[in-house]
Amino acid sequence: MVHYFHPIAFVEQMKLIIIKEDIDLSSKIIWISQFNKEEGTNKKGCWRTCHKILINYGLGEKSGYRDNLIQVVIENSTKKTIEVNKSKAKEGVKYIDKELEKGNPIIVGTHYKFGSNINEGTTDHFVVIVGRKYVEGIQRYIFWDVGTRRGASTEWKFELQNDKLIAEKTYKQGNKTYTVTQVRKNIGYEYN
Repeated sequence: MVHYFHPIAFVEQMKLIIIKEDIDLSSKIIWISQFNKEEGTNKKGCWRTCHKILINYGLGEKSGYRDNLIQVVIENSTKKTIEVNKSKAKEGVKYIDKELEKGNPIIVGTHYKFGSNINEGTTDHFVVIVGRKYVEGIQRYIFWDVGTRRGASTEWKFELQNDKLIAEKTYKQGNKTYTVTQVRKNIGYEYN
């Protein structure tokens, strides 16, 4: 027996299959700014502060370390454009989804300026992804930006655009765009 499925109904049904549920871990995680004297993170750097958020959450000490990462974007040799490794980008998004679905935040590296000589030469800053949300069919990832005291009070979001995670609204002067460069894996922890 053959059934007719209207094309618009088919598209709507496919959206339901592809779109995953929203996740928001922010109420379960303790916010820390890299300028927080009480937490001992005052001006200690964005990665150390992000790492402290993961440790306070109960993730393993090696979570977020550079020896276990997925490098998704790199500056080219001219230091004027970035190149996306599409297979690594897909692997990175898949890993982020998997960790969020387990209830775990994730550290990601971001690029916002060219010519950096820190990290691997592409990553300029680190943030913590604390959720996933779909708005009008667009996949977004909520992140906390430890580089500002109000990094958890504003809903900062990466959008999945052409295999890249991009945040067009940031606290950086001039509202510099963040592009996710690295996904830092959570290692050796008990699941929450």
